[in-house]
Amino acid sequence: MSALAVLAVLILAITICDLVAAFFALIVVLIVLIVLIVLIVLIVLIVLSISVLHTVERARMAAVTEKVEEGGEWWLEKKS
Repeated sequence: MSALAVLAVLILAITICDLVAAFFALIVVLIVLIVLIVLIVLIVLIVLSISVLHTVERARMAAVTEKVEEGGEWWLEKKS
């Protein structure tokens, strides 16, 4: 086997190893991107659910305040 053939085989082996390494690196990058997207979606859902719960709580407190005010007016009318 001549030196040129050995060099050609080495270059081919290095190229194949680089292609395999690049393929696995691409898979790792895609997995990381998918995990990041899932985390971002979860954070957005948590923030939206907190916002909705806060809005519902404010509406409930407003309804309670309205009932208390109505009850207070009824109490004043009853006393006079």
